[in-house]
Amino acid sequence: MGIYDIQKPLLREIVGDNSSTAEIYHTFIGDGQYEGRRALVKRNESGFLVELYLNNQLKETREVYEKAEIYAENIGENWVLGIIKE
Repeated sequence: MGIYDIQKPLLREIVGDNSSTAEIYHTFIGDGQYEGRRALVKRNESGFLVELYLNNQLKETREVYEKAEIYAENIGENWVLGIIKE
């Protein structure tokens, strides 16, 4: 089993209805029994947030604005490894 951290050039996308922008910093993709899991680590003007997906459906967004990037990365990694449960 492996996880993948795909670091893309920072992409801008619209987040929510408030038209604020967020940059995607990392994408984590599950493997094996967790292949339906994906996490996006993003940063907006407030700080970092992590979107947790299961089978391409957003399950949860964790706003970790006061935390460091590594903290947000750990959430994404723990999601795709199954450490964070549904």
